[in-house]
Amino acid sequence: MPGDKTVQRLEHHQRFSSPFTRAGLAFLFSAILLIPRVRRLRRRVLVWTLMRVLAGVAGAWLAWRFAHGTTGIPSLLLAIGLVVVGLLAKARPERRSIDDVARELSALVVLNGGSWVNEGYSRPVPETSIFVVSDRVVVFTAKLAQVAEIPLARVRQVSSHAIDPGTPRKNGDAAAKTWQTEVTWNSAGDTHRASFRFDGFFAEHLARVAELTITSVWKKHLPLLRS
Repeated sequence: MPGDKTVQRLEHHQRFSSPFTRAGLAFLFSAILLIPRVRRLRRRVLVWTLMRVLAGVAGAWLAWRFAHGTTGIPSLLLAIGLVVVGLLAKARPERRSIDDVARELSALVVLNGGSWVNEGYSRPVPETSIFVVSDRVVVFTAKLAQVAEIPLARVRQVSSHAIDPGTPRKNGDAAAKTWQTEVTWNSAGDTHRASFRFDGFFAEHLARVAELTITSVWKKHLPLLRS
């Protein structure tokens, strides 16, 4: 009867699809659980590089077998996937963040340092950050490489001023495009001078914030004058 055939087809479909459904779900959950482990492995450059080489070799071997007619299309697709992983999935070593460096230094505040201009460098160092610690000022690049360290006890002067008059306004005043915060300090009997240079609409604001913040911590190291 038609009804019996329909029931048989449904039962057959359920028996056929149920194992595949369970296998698919198991694979999906396993992949989700492996994601954190894969991320940890990508931070280990040597281990991940070895895995990329093995994936590339395995992909090339499967492609060779397919070329000689010993495997089918699924093996070719797997070979392409392995070769792509071996070529493109580069390692991602763990990098420190600004918060990590601030915690390591016990920094009181982190400021935008603009471009660091120092007599010891042939050209300005762009996109720096100022880590103001209780006893020193530490300058880092955008990649968190240390550029300079200035002991606050040796600082002699901190000042800000405009170095580019900018475009005149309607009232005749000029809106400076470039400001810098200059720091002068002594080291090994010599006087050193460097500056944090800021460009753009907020140049004056950034320069004055840097000046006020560094000065407020620096003044705590000035000797008290007693009468």
